[in-house]
Amino acid sequence: MTPCFVVHSVNISTNYVSPGPGGTDVEVDARVTKVGRTLAFMDVTLRTKGGGKVVATGTHCKFLPNSQTSSKL
Repeated sequence: MTPCFVVHSVNISTNYVSPGPGGTDVEVDARVTKVGRTLAFMDVTLRTKGGGKVVATGTHCKFLPNSQTSSKL
């Protein structure tokens, strides 16, 4: 059986850089930049498919309650 991990978003930030053509697909590049004891940080870039024009960037911070350390929350 696959283990179940519960995570919670602490912060999500989106920056809309430029408009994308309506009805077109986008490619998402998401990178984990750091994983600590209780938090994980990610950077995300959305580009138009094929053209590579950046339409949005963002960051995401997740709380990892199933970590080895006890939480005071």
